[in-house]
Amino acid sequence: GVVRSDAMSMSSCVRRASLGVALRARAEFGAPGAACGRVVSWGSSKWNDERAKLTRPRSSLTENQSLWGIKSHLAGSKSALISHADANRATSKSHSAFRGAAVAMAATTGATLTRTSSSGAYAHAQADSETSENRDVPQSPAHKLDIVLYQYEVCPYCNKVRAFLDFHKIPYRTVEVNPLSKAEIKFSDYKKVPVVLVDGEQFNDSSVIIGKINRLLDGQGDYEMNDKEQKWNEWVDTRLIKILPPNIYRTARESFQTFEYLADASNFNVFQREAARYFGAGIMYVVSKKLKKKYDIEDERTALYEAVDSFVDAVGDDQFLGGESPNLADLSVFGVLRSIEKYDTFGDMMSHSKIGPWYERMKELVGTSSRVSEANPVWA
Repeated sequence: GVVRSDAMSMSSCVRRASLGVALRARAEFGAPGAACGRVVSWGSSKWNDERAKLTRPRSSLTENQSLWGIKSHLAGSKSALISHADANRATSKSHSAFRGAAVAMAATTGATLTRTSSSGAYAHAQADSETSENRDVPQSPAHKLDIVLYQYEVCPYCNKVRAFLDFHKIPYRTVEVNPLSKAEIKFSDYKKVPVVLVDGEQFNDSSVIIGKINRLLDGQGDYEMNDKEQKWNEWVDTRLIKILPPNIYRTARESFQTFEYLADASNFNVFQREAARYFGAGIMYVVSKKLKKKYDIEDERTALYEAVDSFVDAVGDDQFLGGESPNLADLSVFGVLRSIEKYDTFGDMMSHSKIGPWYERMKELVGTSSRVSEANPVWA
């Protein structure tokens, strides 16, 4: 009741406020911050202490963090302008009105399409406007698959799959899953992400998905990882990913920052978006403290720096862990780190570890996303 009441009040305020006031409220975490506070107060007495740090002085940002964050900040500002302008014009007549505003907003970044799975589930698949690079790519059987990825945009496991698909320029579409209701994957008994439909057939778990598609690439039918590749590919799941939650949800402000991606989720209505953002941020702030204790992490940032440095040491004098070209372990590490590229954690990591040169080489080689910009509705 508290979450619904606060979220509805917040939406009402945004609709009534001028664009400038709405943007300022968003930047300074005014009413939304209060909503988050109420949600988390029952779970952590530290929230109010952290909330005082939400507006961080510009001087506390390192030069490197500013450089790494400026691109995503500018892109986020444009999205914020569009989002709040639409919110100002929206009325509370019906959910269809909110849906219309969301679809209109999504027109600048992608297309919304309808997908029914083999189990008859209905979802809106959001296709990003990013386009593939104009480079020659062998048209293997993998490139002819109809791939739909059910995901959280910032999920490291989902980003592993996307990095693999992007590198090989395999077209795919995405369905953003609501982190609270998970209604988009109600057709599945498996309630985690990623879930992938490959020509209507369901596959779960990032490693299984990558292995399945990799075997369909030309010359990869009998591919087997060597011991070094296997070791570091497993390390991604057993160590690197475990360190991320205590880092990206380290403070209340950072936790809220992580859920900002939902502002552009076009397949959610206004209430679904805001409830997932504020409630999710509060819950994960609390959960991250438990995970830090569970994995015996004394200082989350130090643990992250040491982890990525150990991977760089394993790469050695080569360009990649795979030598002259990336292997599956390289792609997995890159995908996981790319998932945090817009956050403070990433800037700190680039400033205090040796991962930068390897990451830039990977980023250039993987290139732009192969997520398709347009697709017709597909019925399984």
